Amino acid sequence: MITERIELLRTLMRAKGWDAVVVTGSDPHASEYPAERWKLVVTLDHAGLWTDTRYFIQAEQQLAGTGIALHKTRVPEQVLIPEWLEQQFGGEGLIAVDGLCVGADFAQSLPGTVISVPDLLDRFWQDRPDVPQTPVFTVDPGESRAQKMEWIRGFLQEQDCAGILLTALDEIAWMLNVRAWDIEYNPLVISYLLITRNDICWYVLKQEVEDPESRATFDILTSDGVRLLPYGDVNYLASEFSGRLFVDAATLNYQLYSALVAAGVALEEGTSPVGARKAVKNAREIAGMREAHLQDGLAMERFLYWLERSVEAGREITEWDAAVKLGGLRADQPGYLGDSFETISAFGPSETAFQTIEDIPVSDVSLVENKEVIQLRGSVIPIIRLSEILDVASLKEDNSNITIVVVKKGDSLAGLVVD
Repeated sequence: MITERIELLRTLMRAKGWDAVVVTGSDPHASEYPAERWKLVVTLDHAGLWTDTRYFIQAEQQLAGTGIALHKTRVPEQVLIPEWLEQQFGGEGLIAVDGLCVGADFAQSLPGTVISVPDLLDRFWQDRPDVPQTPVFTVDPGESRAQKMEWIRGFLQEQDCAGILLTALDEIAWMLNVRAWDIEYNPLVISYLLITRNDICWYVLKQEVEDPESRATFDILTSDGVRLLPYGDVNYLASEFSGRLFVDAATLNYQLYSALVAAGVALEEGTSPVGARKAVKNAREIAGMREAHLQDGLAMERFLYWLERSVEAGREITEWDAAVKLGGLRADQPGYLGDSFETISAFGPSETAFQTIEDIPVSDVSLVENKEVIQLRGSVIPIIRLSEILDVASLKEDNSNITIVVVKKGDSLAGLVVD
């Protein structure tokens, strides 16, 4: 099935004259966890999946026999997508992307000529889900919508901008004090938010609103001066907006960015101020975080008690059994709404665990085939310097010794240099 889809894509590429297609695992809002609608780089002779250390074992198992090569990231020898495309085509390639699911800044980093093909996967994904619309509800985090709007309009005045377009879903939820379940494990509403000096436009409507909770929420927002518009109407913004518009190219998708540029909208590009502002928690939010940790700690203690007793009784507990049990205990806690992400558990071949922390002399580090390794208790262990992966300067002043955290993944060992 996978090889057939890739060949269908390559047929389209030959017809269009594309040298490569970049498909990302994101959505029009640069979400890390997208909804099912938006769930590799393909050239005419290569298909590759780029992923980080969390998924190496899973990817190797699931890609076996598909013809898709694994490109590892967050390792010293990584070659990221823009660099790899540069190596293949020397900056002369015609690169197709789904502009709705690629951030403007990422698209601009690609070499060659980049063209946007919205909803590219529709040609191959026959039963693709619609954009979800789940019940929307309000929350009271200790700061009203009016207070937040006053703050953001102050920012617009400082930047001499007529408006700001928010595209990151967590920022929109924070600004409007709303939540929903459009994305699993993320209480967010798929939408866009335009705030000007005297107007608030929320592009949120996808279907007819039938649930009473959403109707009540929308009534509250409307009374607060928020205009509710169809989700797709954000495409008209390029022709309707006048003045300087503040955008964050890290979360603004390339399709919308290109439309705004083509229409001559004056863009002020920068980092959205909402992320830093919402990181400063007020008293109510701090109290809520403490209560959530307390309730989750109680659920975890009950889980560990159950697990210990079950093992003592000789019962075989699988990773799935443990995850289901833990989820049920969390759901029993007062005020529970949902998990923040699916339980990550592993045992045996899939297990990752810390083994030891070692302080060793730099002289003990050897080079084998241009890779740094150490020999520890009879094992040769490759080491990875976090300062190189994170691209930051080492803060370690004493260079005679290094601190290494030895971790185990299945039967493999690696040493992380904490510098």
